[in-house]
Amino acid sequence: MTEFTQLPKYLELRDRLKQAIFRLGSEMIKKKTGYQPLSSAQKSQIKAELYIFLQTKMKTCLQEAILSSQRNSLHSDIVNQFESISGAREDRQFESYSETKEKKFDRLAREFDTVRDVENAERNFVNHLVENPHDEKKWEEFAQFCLRYGL
Repeated sequence: MTEFTQLPKYLELRDRLKQAIFRLGSEMIKKKTGYQPLSSAQKSQIKAELYIFLQTKMKTCLQEAILSSQRNSLHSDIVNQFESISGAREDRQFESYSETKEKKFDRLAREFDTVRDVENAERNFVNHLVENPHDEKKWEEFAQFCLRYGL
């Protein structure tokens, strides 16, 4: 792999891919906004949409290549890695759907507290306490949270 990344053909392919992504991003911006200047929120939204689009497109193309007749022509490391990543992704999806309400509220409260989004963190603390009002540990965490932010 290291040898491949140093070849001139790799550099040419990488540059062509960068140009294609840039053109794709430019077209997305033109479709959404025309030629008007973008605010920072619009820029962030378009970057996120472009990122999601590219991720899904790459996943689709890779699945088609691996699941089609081209599978035999691909290196076994690529196929094995794809299969392990796909399996891990499916496991994460199953785990995320098997999360209880209390665990979800607890996770969201911690995540929002980490990024200092006090309003959403407080909402998830309260939701957890409404679901399970006798959870003494959660009441203690909520009290510490309130003291930390002066609520």
